[in-house]
Amino acid sequence: MTLNAAHAGRRVLVRWVDLVRRAAAPVVVLAVLATLGGAVYTAKNIGINTSTTDMLSADLPFRRNANAIKQALMIFCLNDVSVVSASEIRTTVTRAIADQPVALSAGIDVQSLKEMPLVDSLNGYLRARSSLYVWVRGSLTDPQTRYWQNELANYNKLSEESLAQILDPIDRIAKRYGTAEIPFTVFVMPFAGQMGLNESSLPQKNITAFFLRNGIDFVDLLPRFRAEKFSKELFLPFDPMHLSPEGHEVLFQVIGEQIRSHQTASLER
Repeated sequence: MTLNAAHAGRRVLVRWVDLVRRAAAPVVVLAVLATLGGAVYTAKNIGINTSTTDMLSADLPFRRNANAIKQALMIFCLNDVSVVSASEIRTTVTRAIADQPVALSAGIDVQSLKEMPLVDSLNGYLRARSSLYVWVRGSLTDPQTRYWQNELANYNKLSEESLAQILDPIDRIAKRYGTAEIPFTVFVMPFAGQMGLNESSLPQKNITAFFLRNGIDFVDLLPRFRAEKFSKELFLPFDPMHLSPEGHEVLFQVIGEQIRSHQTASLER
């Protein structure tokens, strides 16, 4: 009996080992496919529609119901500090940091490469058609850090007078809402590259100083974002500014808190 049981156990063990050996290759293949699938999914979910056509429509709900507005909230991105187009910003910033190029570890200047017509055209073509290209390029060039360093250089060279001129439209909007006795708040969005605790907060300091001087209510989102456990995951992969679903959830919470705060203050009057 004991001998037969030992033989039976050995046969079961041999079969299990044989099954594991046969399954090893398919498991590895599935793991590789899952990894590539994740990369493709990530790349496909970083696209942002920047068309402003709908924003200019005269039939938008907020325009039809302007008299019913109880609060006005504005989300301000740090890269909005310009009165020129995105292409002009890139050209200006590239010249401003010419003495401190942002380079790959191999010593290649990314900005100089992007200025080459052939490289720029090829980059645009592949970016629109290849998810794998977007993933590989993002992994190699770290655009979150690169764009943050570019913008920080821009802020370092921006005078207080120039910044005031750029932010003047927000001041005029705030005064218009103030005249109508409608609460107006600006939410200042951080860069993904600022999530490190030792990174500069110079842009926020300069912008919020302007808001304080002009009596504009604001919420600086940098401390709130940094306080999150996985703050880098609040942004889309490889994207320097746009939020992931997790990031939008945090923004939603902050906006909700601001709305409830104004509602409570209104009831107490």
